[in-house]
Amino acid sequence: MLTKHGLVRIIRHGFYVKGEGTYYPIDDLLKIYGKQRSQGLDEEIGFLEALVPSRECSKLTERYFGQAVSHTTCNKIATKAGDAGEKVEIRELKPFPKNTKKEEKRITFLVDGGRARTRIDKSPTKALKAINDIITRDSGKSFEQFNWRRKQEMTNELNPWRETKTWVITNGHDTLQWTTLDEGKIFMDDFCKEIKSKGYDTSVNKLSLNCDGAPWIGNNFEEHLPEIIQVLDEFHFSEHLFEVAKLLFKKKQDEYSWVSKCLNYCFEDKVASLILHVQNLKVENESKSDAHEGLRKLLGYIKNNRERIRYGYFRELGLPLGSGVVEGAIKKMNNTRVKGPSIRWRKNRLKKMLHLRSVVFNDQYDEIKIA
Repeated sequence: MLTKHGLVRIIRHGFYVKGEGTYYPIDDLLKIYGKQRSQGLDEEIGFLEALVPSRECSKLTERYFGQAVSHTTCNKIATKAGDAGEKVEIRELKPFPKNTKKEEKRITFLVDGGRARTRIDKSPTKALKAINDIITRDSGKSFEQFNWRRKQEMTNELNPWRETKTWVITNGHDTLQWTTLDEGKIFMDDFCKEIKSKGYDTSVNKLSLNCDGAPWIGNNFEEHLPEIIQVLDEFHFSEHLFEVAKLLFKKKQDEYSWVSKCLNYCFEDKVASLILHVQNLKVENESKSDAHEGLRKLLGYIKNNRERIRYGYFRELGLPLGSGVVEGAIKKMNNTRVKGPSIRWRKNRLKKMLHLRSVVFNDQYDEIKIA
């Protein structure tokens, strides 16, 4: 949905076209009718498309400026703008306010992944061929003979989920955010290069990374920026504890008590005691055969993240313990635009739309240059 800020900007400024070193309101410079185009108009349509679906974008354009633009044209312009958005250099964080205390001048990096549905090909003929290949592979059954679960699996094969990657940099009063569609290692390599290019002071606990403990995040940070403190999101850690608690105990009260006890070990900086506690646990609910396996996985998870769950120490440093900022960024930048009923994206267009969304939410409209 188009934001209030976006509407105010459109109504107040209109479309702009670049002249000889000056920007002129396009309504004064040109009478726009029919199929005429200008770079300024194209860019504004791209920004609208990043916020609303292309059909709504075309309606808004005609409503406010009397310019008839098809939703197909909106789509093409957004694709061009998104391609240009990949080359935009992310702006710097705003300086700390003058009254900010020295110990509060910390910068936090947050990284996480989301998901979006893609499609195998635009051509209906090739899509139909893919369906027939799956049916043939599955013993020649007709489509009607598949149960609902197998039909869902076929849908997932034809419209696979792709993982989007999002990072956020914040110093408490200003935030930068970026989202794209890349492999984990490529994404983290680019992100770490971005951090180094900004010239942030990585010494004496000035920077921290908050994440959900995914190996592709932590391992790449340890490779490129080992001096940065890594914090495992407290909520994700609690989720893992509760999953195992359901297997270990029969009563809800016992589950909550045990999870609280485990978290207290972390807040008292007694991670070694937590590991011993988990190792010595006895399974009360023997009827659940996967309880021992769940306990084994939890023990490995704690050992792998033992340096990231020292919440008592992190709290003393004033570091945030949650990753809600990046979760909100994924919902705001990705999910509200690229996910929804029957929404399917071609992989290359999804990536360009994510770049365009990033530019819009970082308020870098003027950085986009469309050839």
